[in-house]
Amino acid sequence: MKRILIFKLLLLFIGYSFSYESVYYVNSGSHVCNDLLKCGTIDNPFTTINDVLSSINYKHVDTSKGITILLSPGLYKGLSNKEITIDSFPLEIKSLGSRINTVIDCQKTSNFLIVNNSPLLTMEDITIQNCVSINGGGLYIGNSITSLKNIAIVNNNAYYGGAVYFKGGISTLDNVWIQDNSATLQGSGLYLTTHSMTFSSSFIGCNPGSNQNQDFYLVDSAIILENSNVTLVGATCSNSDFYPNPPKICDKKTSCPVGSIPAFQTIIPTTTTPYTLPCNNNGLCQPDLNEDCTTCPNDCPSCKFTGSLLEVYGGCTPQNYSTSCLVSVSAISQFSFEALNSNILPFYGKIVGYFDVSSYNNYKFHVISNNTGIKLSLNGKTLINSYYDVSKVDSFYEIPVASESLNFLSLEFVSYNTNLKSVFVEFKSSVDQQSSFLPISTIFSKYICGDGILDPKEKDNTTIYYCPMDIGSIQRDQVSCGDGVCNEVASECLRDCYRELSSSCPSQVRPIPLGENFKLNDFTSQLLNNQYMPSLPGLVHMAHGIDFLTGEERPFYLFDFGYCDNSSYSTIQDTYRGRVYNVPNDYYAEIQPQCSFDMSSSTFTSESEYSQEKSTESGLSASASVGGGIGAFSGSISAAYSESKSSREARSLSQSRDGSITSTVVSCFASKVVRKQIKFHEAFVRDISMVDTLSQMKDFIKSYGSLFFQTATLGGKLEVLSVTSKSAASTMSSSELSQNQAIAFSASVSTPFVSGSASYSQSMDSDVSSTSKSNYDFSTSKSQVLATGGAPGSYSPDGSGPSTYGEWAKTVDLVPMPIKYQVDFIGNIIPTSWKTPSGNFTKLLWFEALNSLYTNTTTSSVDAYQLSIYFKSPVNPSNFNSTLLNMTVVLTDSTGNADIASNNYAYITSNSRYTSFSFLRVNTLEVSSMQLYLSKNDTLVPFQSTLVDFIVITELVYGRSYYFNTTTNSTNSPVYNFNSIQTFINFDIDQNAISKLFTNPPYKPPILRVQLEATNGSYAQEYQLDSTNYSPLLKVNYDNQYQGHFYNATLSLFFDITPQDSLQKYNKILSYFTNINLFVLETCSDPLSPTDEGIDVYQLVCVPKSKYNLQPQGYINNYRTFGSTSVNQKAPFTLLDPNNYSTSFVYYLSR
Repeated sequence: MKRILIFKLLLLFIGYSFSYESVYYVNSGSHVCNDLLKCGTIDNPFTTINDVLSSINYKHVDTSKGITILLSPGLYKGLSNKEITIDSFPLEIKSLGSRINTVIDCQKTSNFLIVNNSPLLTMEDITIQNCVSINGGGLYIGNSITSLKNIAIVNNNAYYGGAVYFKGGISTLDNVWIQDNSATLQGSGLYLTTHSMTFSSSFIGCNPGSNQNQDFYLVDSAIILENSNVTLVGATCSNSDFYPNPPKICDKKTSCPVGSIPAFQTIIPTTTTPYTLPCNNNGLCQPDLNEDCTTCPNDCPSCKFTGSLLEVYGGCTPQNYSTSCLVSVSAISQFSFEALNSNILPFYGKIVGYFDVSSYNNYKFHVISNNTGIKLSLNGKTLINSYYDVSKVDSFYEIPVASESLNFLSLEFVSYNTNLKSVFVEFKSSVDQQSSFLPISTIFSKYICGDGILDPKEKDNTTIYYCPMDIGSIQRDQVSCGDGVCNEVASECLRDCYRELSSSCPSQVRPIPLGENFKLNDFTSQLLNNQYMPSLPGLVHMAHGIDFLTGEERPFYLFDFGYCDNSSYSTIQDTYRGRVYNVPNDYYAEIQPQCSFDMSSSTFTSESEYSQEKSTESGLSASASVGGGIGAFSGSISAAYSESKSSREARSLSQSRDGSITSTVVSCFASKVVRKQIKFHEAFVRDISMVDTLSQMKDFIKSYGSLFFQTATLGGKLEVLSVTSKSAASTMSSSELSQNQAIAFSASVSTPFVSGSASYSQSMDSDVSSTSKSNYDFSTSKSQVLATGGAPGSYSPDGSGPSTYGEWAKTVDLVPMPIKYQVDFIGNIIPTSWKTPSGNFTKLLWFEALNSLYTNTTTSSVDAYQLSIYFKSPVNPSNFNSTLLNMTVVLTDSTGNADIASNNYAYITSNSRYTSFSFLRVNTLEVSSMQLYLSKNDTLVPFQSTLVDFIVITELVYGRSYYFNTTTNSTNSPVYNFNSIQTFINFDIDQNAISKLFTNPPYKPPILRVQLEATNGSYAQEYQLDSTNYSPLLKVNYDNQYQGHFYNATLSLFFDITPQDSLQKYNKILSYFTNINLFVLETCSDPLSPTDEGIDVYQLVCVPKSKYNLQPQGYINNYRTFGSTSVNQKAPFTLLDPNNYSTSFVYYLSR
C-alpha cells in the first residue's frame, strides 16, 4: 500500500512539472507536406504521426526535452500511423478535438504504440481501435510513467492484454473507456505485470476472452480505484489486488449488460407514472449505474452495440408521443419482440437499428405481427404500412438494398387493445430463390466517429462531436441526396438511385438443372446439367454507344446486355450451324443468312458527300442541319462519320487524284436485331449521375459516344474505295468503267496478300480489254480492302487473318458486326426527369455538351422553351413600368390541358422590335394556344396585346417552333392561336436612319432576297425595304406544299448605286440590321404515304392538333426550326467597281 502511494505521488509530481519543448502538428486531412525541415507547424502540418518521428531523426532533435504531437480531428490509419516505437524520451500525444472525432485505426494489422523507458508518456482525447499484437493490442508500455486521460480503447486484440499491456512502471487512467477488446490467452482488457495503476473515473467491461475473468489480468501488480464502480468487472489476480478494499474483484467473472440483452422483452407497466431514466446528469457516464447512451444521453452521448433500440410508450399515439409517456427504453439483440403488453392505451413503440448486406441486390422483407398495426421503413422509405389495429399482419415487400453503406431500419407499432403483442421481421436475398428467410442482424451506434452514420452534431465543426469522416454517410430519419442510400425520388438523385434506374445482369443464362427425373451419375449428364447456351453472335455490339465522328463503338457499356433471370429471354435456331442462341428480352432477333458475291457501287463527288451518305443510311439525315428536329442538336448531321476509317481513306484518295469517289461493296448477312426496350447499364447511369458541368458532360460523351443502335443487320462487309482521274474516266463508257471497277474489286477481295496488290491478264469473262484494264489501273487509286466483321485480322496486310473472299465469308456469321443500321442520339433516350447534382436537367446538359463538341451553338442546360415577342413598332420599356419583368405563360394543348411557366428575368430593351426570354417547361405539350401575363404583386396582369404583332415559341429540346398571333386587340387576357405559316424572317432595323438615306433621288431602297433550298425544290422571295413598305415579318411562299428537308438558306441584300453615291453611306445600311433570324416551319394537313418517293414516314410534320405518334421518343421532326440563330457575315462588304450598277451583300446562315 505504501509503495503504491509513493508511485502515485511521483507520477503526479512529474506530470505537473514536466515541460515539452518541441511541438508538432499533424492533420490527416491536410495536403501532403514532405519537407522534414519546415513541416509540422499549425499552418503546414504533417499528415501522419510517423512523419514527426522522421523529422525528429532528420533534424537530430534533442528528444530528452520532450516531444508533443498535436492531432487535428480526423481518422489516422495506414502504415505511417501505427507500429510507432518510442524509447527513453518524454512524449505527449493530444487531440485538438475530442476522443469522439480523433480516431487511430490500425485496421487489424498491427498495434499503435510501443513505449519503453519513457520518463513520461501522456495521451489525451483520442480513440484507439482495431489494433492487434502479441503483447498489447493497442498499446505496449514498458517501464514508463504513463498518464492516459479521456481515452477510448475499443475493439483491439492480442494474445496478452487486448487493450494495453503494462510491464513495470506506474500509470494513471482518468476517464478512460476500455470495451470490446479481446485476448487469445490472458487479459482481454488490461494486462499488468509488476505495475502500479490509479484507475480513476473510468470504465472497463465487456472484454471477451478465453474465459470470463478477462477485464483485468494482474501479476505482481496493484490498482487503486477512484470513483470507478467495478461491480461488473472480472479479473484474474496473481499476487495482486485492488485498493482501497473494494468489493471482491479478483477471480470474479465479468458481467456484460449489453451482451446479455435478451432477444425478447416482456413489458407490463401498471401505472401511468412516467418512466424515470436511470440518469444522474452529473456529466460522467457511469455504466455501473446503468447509464448508457439510451438511458442517459446527456452523460453518455456515444455508444455502439450489437442489436437494436426499443422504445415503448403508453397513453400516446404516433402523432403525439413524447418522453412524458415513455414506458421503457432498452436494447434488444434481434429486430423483433414477443409477449409485449400494456394496459395503458393507446400503446405505441418503435424499434430502430442499422444493418448492412454483402452485395447490392433485391431483398424481400417479411413482417408478421399479432394484435398490433405496424409500419416498416427502410432508410426513410415506407415498405409495409399496416398502421391500424389488426389481429394479424403477414406482409412481404421487395426492394433493392445497397451494400456500400449502412441501412437504417425502423419499425413502428401501435395498438389499442390489451392482448399480447408480437412482431417478427426477417428478410432474404431475392437472387437465390432457394434461400430461406433469416432474422436481420442489426447494430445501434450513436456519436461514434467513423461508424458510417452521420449524427446531427457530427457535421457541426463548432462541436466536439464534429466528424468529417462521417459527412456524406447515412443520416437517421433524414433524406439526403449523396449519402449513398436511395430514399429519394430516383430521377432526382441519380447518385444514390442509379442502380434502381439501371441493371447489370449476368451475360449468360444460368444453367437450368435437368430435374429429378434425370440421373446425374455419369459425365454426360453432368455436362448437360451445367451447360450454358451462348448469346446470338454480334448482339453485344447493340450494348455500346457510337462515336459521332468516327462511327466506331465506344468501349463502355451503354445498355445492359445480360439476363436478369432464367425466364425472360428467347431462343433462336441457326439451322446452318446447327446451334441455338439466347437473346435477351430487350431485343427481337432473326437469323437471316445470306452471302453471295453481289457487288454494289456508288459514286460520290467528294469525301463529304460520301460521309453524308453514311449518315443518311444510318438514319441521321444530313438535311436536318442547323436547328433540325433531331433532338436539340444544332449542328450539321453531315459531320457524322466524317472521321471514320473509310471517310479518312476516301479523303486521302481524293487528294491523290482529281475525280469522283467510287465505293464498291459486297456484304454477307447473318441476322437482324431490333431493340424492343431501353435498359441502361448500371455503369452508364452511375457515371452520368456524377456529371454536373459542361466540361464533365463533354468528357462523358467522349467516353460513351453520342449515338446508339436502334436496329442493326449483323454480318460482314468488304469495301474498296477508288478514284479514277477525270481525264481517264471521260474516255470510257459508263459500262466500261463499271466493269473495270468490278474486276478490280474482285481481284482485291479474292487474291491473298502477297505483294500487297493483285494482277491479272485475262478479261475474267467480260468484254473489257486488257488495254482498258491497264489504263484503268494506271489512272486509278484504290484503297486496301476495308473489312467489317468476320475473323479478326481479315484482309490485314500482315496476313494474320483470312484474305480471300471464301475464307472470310465462312467466318462472318461467327464474328458479325453491324453493317446496316439505324441510329439515334443517346440524348433522345435520356429521361427528361433526370437531374444533375446541382438540379439542372441532365438531358439538356447532354445536348449542350454535344453542341459544344461538334458545333459552335449551345443550348441552355436550364431552359426548355424560348419565347420571342415581336412588336408592331419599336417599344420603349416605359410601356411596361419596369425593364425587369416577371412573365407568366399559360400554354394549352389541343385537348385543353394547360401548362404554366414563368421567368422572373425577362427584359425589354429600348427601341427594340422584339424581346425574347426562356423558361422551364413543366410538361411537354403540343401547344395550340397561349396566353401571356405580367406578374405584379402576386397578380397576373394581361400583357398588352395592342403592342404585339406575333409571338414565336421555340421548344429547345426537340427544336420545334410555334408561331402565334391574335386578331383581338384587348387588355383582357387575349388568346394567341397557332398559325400555320411556312417561313419568315425577322430582324431589327433602324427605320429612321433608313428613311433618311432614301429621301432624295437618285437613292433607291435596297432589296432583301431570301433563297431557300430544299430536297424538293428551291424557293426565293424579294422584299423592298423602304420607309413605307417595312414589316419585321417577311414570308417566303411555296404554296403550302411539303418541301422535304431544307438544307441551305441565303440572305442577300441588293442595292443600286451610281458613281455619285457615297460607298460609306451604303455601308452604313449594313449596321442598321441587327438580330437577323430565319425560321422555317413546315406543316402538313394530311399524313403523307410512306410509299411516296423520297418521303420517309418518320419525317412527317403536322400541325399541333393533328398528332401522329410516329416515334416513341416524341415528334422529333415536327415544327422544325431551320435556324433560330443570328446570321454570320461571311466577308466584309467591298465595292470592286464603282461603276457597277448592281451589287449584292450576302449573309449566310451559320451551318
